[in-house]
Amino acid sequence: MAVEPYDKQIESRYTADVVNLYLKYVHDRLKEHDFNKRRIHKGLLPANLLLTKWAGAVKEVDSFQVQNGMDGLLIAGSKLLQGLSRYIDLEF
Repeated sequence: MAVEPYDKQIESRYTADVVNLYLKYVHDRLKEHDFNKRRIHKGLLPANLLLTKWAGAVKEVDSFQVQNGMDGLLIAGSKLLQGLSRYIDLEF
């Protein structure tokens, strides 16, 4: 999922391109990181992305229930994940 510019200004396109390059760099570095090698060895999924905060405008999305036909629940201690769960109407 690529970052898209908010408008048609050249500065917005430049910012989106730079963020996308950085996210690709992070993804490539995480793929080879010892932390992820240990996770994979334990049978866990790797951490392979960086979630950018306020990288664009908020848009309307269907709730988790509408998208998947079932209710969902997120169990975590992170305020960021709490906000994400509210955004897609998951119980937190």
